[in-house]
Amino acid sequence: MKEYYSSLFKGNVHVTTPFSTSHPAIDLGNYKTRNPIYSPNFAGNGKVTKQTDSYKYNGITYSNTLTQWIAYDTGFETCTVHGSTKDRILKVGDKVEIGQLVYRTGNTGYSFGDHLHFQLKKGGALIDPAPYVLNDLNFKPDDMLNIKDRVEIKADTWMRKGPGIEYEDSKYLVKKGSVGTVVGGPRNVDGYEWWDINFKKCPEVSKFNQGWMANVNGDRFVVTSKAQTCVDGSDGVVVPPEPVDSCKDLREENIKLKNDLKEVVAVNDHLNSEINVLTQEVLLLQDELDNSISQQAKEEETDVLLAIVLKRVQYEKSKL
Repeated sequence: MKEYYSSLFKGNVHVTTPFSTSHPAIDLGNYKTRNPIYSPNFAGNGKVTKQTDSYKYNGITYSNTLTQWIAYDTGFETCTVHGSTKDRILKVGDKVEIGQLVYRTGNTGYSFGDHLHFQLKKGGALIDPAPYVLNDLNFKPDDMLNIKDRVEIKADTWMRKGPGIEYEDSKYLVKKGSVGTVVGGPRNVDGYEWWDINFKKCPEVSKFNQGWMANVNGDRFVVTSKAQTCVDGSDGVVVPPEPVDSCKDLREENIKLKNDLKEVVAVNDHLNSEINVLTQEVLLLQDELDNSISQQAKEEETDVLLAIVLKRVQYEKSKL
């Protein structure tokens, strides 16, 4: 298994589980137990912001596991997992410097061997820690990419029209040695850290002068100068393209149709209610009419009977 130097261990390590969309962290080990873990070279100064003695994974809570978060002045945040609560070194609020002992590896929680689960965020977004903590013996905070930095391409690399393999490539290979300006990023997509780089007036890039590139393993491009302007005098900064949502219009139209349907249903319900009221009124009127007709028939029948009785009485009188 390939070994790397890491300032986290101040020695060689191997990657047991790399960063991916399903595993947004990196697992490191070196066949030893309770390894001391140090604040890495890239991070700068920071402070412990949170600690917990347990964590939940796949609906199961694992106890006696020290999970620790450190926020750094450089905008990074780290999270370390699987150390034992008995090996606690820091407490919440403690300040941290580069190279300071901050943690120990362990085999607690959902783990099958002593190792470090190391998670890294920048600007609140999870990113691949590998470019920052592997082979970082001489890594300094100034080596990290920032907007307007000038970078040199260290290996032939394809550019894409957006951050991720879903975007069309530029159909042009950026050659090793090309120099450009960082104008956007980072964005963590498909398990890689993507940067938008402008190669304006770069002779090695003549057909497509700007695009997104994945800094695979952290060795595709390196900083040559910090936050300088492009060779044409401009800063080269443009608004990075947002991921294209080809279904946005359809979703908006679908929402509008759903709202229209709700209004139609409401009107229909109201009309049905009014029809029910009118139907009840018609039934009442019908009952009243039937009762009136029945009463009138009874009165007419009584009049007939009275007339017959009267005639009978007159007849009997005539016989006397």
